[in-house]
Amino acid sequence: PMAEAGAGEVVLSRLEPGTRVAPHCARANHRLTAHLGVFVPPEPAGGDDGAPACGLRVGEEWRTWTEGSVVLFDDSFEHEVRNLAGSVRVVLLIRFWHPQLNSEARRSEALARMQADMAEAERLQLLPPLAPAWAEPSAELEAVLRGDGGGACRGCGAEGVGADLSLDDALGRATLVSRCCGFTLV
Repeated sequence: PMAEAGAGEVVLSRLEPGTRVAPHCARANHRLTAHLGVFVPPEPAGGDDGAPACGLRVGEEWRTWTEGSVVLFDDSFEHEVRNLAGSVRVVLLIRFWHPQLNSEARRSEALARMQADMAEAERLQLLPPLAPAWAEPSAELEAVLRGDGGGACRGCGAEGVGADLSLDDALGRATLVSRCCGFTLV
């Protein structure tokens, strides 16, 4: 169920020489991540900053991979990966439920919370928060912005002409104004 919901995965991760993955973290700690070293560059030398040439930083701690061994971490902590060695690094990356989510009820609750958080994050990308006194956009306006509302203008029926998102101070809300006839969707 976790993988079907997009939360778990098993992939081969290949990192070319000279590659860095910028610091990042997961949204929640519902899962753990394991890296099984498949091919690890033999170069033990570190970078200019004292960290290993090919390694994983979780929090403030740098770790290295060993072929056939697992590095286990909670990816809700900030982490980054780099390969400044002279050859490719390959790990089998496995994400699985955090062991404290040890019942179906806890897993379902965590998954529901995660899906709700992701839906809210997608909504905020689509339509950032408005001023406190402003009204929330209508469900119809949000559907149109998501692409679920059909392509025809609600005012004149023209297809594919587009519209512009506008902030209407008089109405105190976001509106969508069609480019063809000026129809305003509130």
